[in-house]
Order: sequence, then structure tokens, then C-alpha cells
Amino acid sequence: PAGLYAAGGLAFPIVEQPAGNPAYVSSAEGVLTRFGLAAGFGSTGLLAHNTAAGATFSQFYLNQRIFLVNGVGEVTAYTITAIRRFQALQPASPYSEFIDLDAPGARLSATDLFYQVYANEGRLVLQTCIEANNDPTWGRLFLIAEPVEPATTVRKPDYQRPPLLASS
Repeated sequence: PAGLYAAGGLAFPIVEQPAGNPAYVSSAEGVLTRFGLAAGFGSTGLLAHNTAAGATFSQFYLNQRIFLVNGVGEVTAYTITAIRRFQALQPASPYSEFIDLDAPGARLSATDLFYQVYANEGRLVLQTCIEANNDPTWGRLFLIAEPVEPATTVRKPDYQRPPLLASS
């Protein structure tokens, strides 16, 4: 099955969003949700609630190696190259404007933020909410990872049982 793995025993299964429901995020403990819209822009987005798997995102760090396993057992290595934090001006709205917490004063529309984060071929992005001021959706946290160069996708070998030997 598909999953994300990192040092320290971090391991998360990945589920798909239901068709036509781009706002769906699994509330199951320890589970990530593949963000369908990101795939249309060449990246892999993995979403998690900050009250579930997203609560562990603070354990990730810059230059950390993480591993994505797809449904057929291929493993791709990534390195976290950026950690970005934004305040949502209308936290409950998917169309909120955002303030970049690393560049105060810089405001982005939801569309501009989406393109900055997800419109990069081959990128892996982990996204969760930031809780502040007693609001669990106050902001957004993005862990941005790029594939390790050269690409290190490893295909799981096809194991076959040896043929049975005929008895004589």
C-alpha cells in the first residue's frame, strides 16, 4: 500500500480523496490524504488534519530525507527543502487570503499560494493547518520536498516462487 516514511519511526498510510471532493481530508489517526488537485499540476500533495497525522509535521525538519511508496511498491526519496507557514485571513474559507509568516506584509490569494506551493513538477508537499488563538484552522503549514537527484525511485522486485521439482 501507498505510504510516507521518515526517520524516527514516522510512517503514514495514504488514502485517496473521493472523486469530486477536493476538500476531503481523512480524520483517521495517522493517515494522510492525497490531494487530487496537486496531481494536475505535476506535484504530490499530502494533507492531514493538525489534530491527527498533521500533529506530527512539527517533527520534520529542513534537509530531512523522506520516502514516498506508491501503490505498487516503488519508493522515491525526497529531501525537505522548505518549511512555509501562512496565516489565513479567513481561516474557514478555502478562498482566504494568506500572510506569509516569513515575510510579514506579503499577502497572497489562495490561488497564488496554491501555484507557489503545488505547481512544481515532481515536488512532494505535506500540508496541515496551524492552530493559534484557539482557532485550529488559523493558518497553513507546508513541508516542501524535492526528489533526491539523481532520481532514486526503486521498483520492488517481482518475487516468484521457484518451480516445483518433479519427484522421481
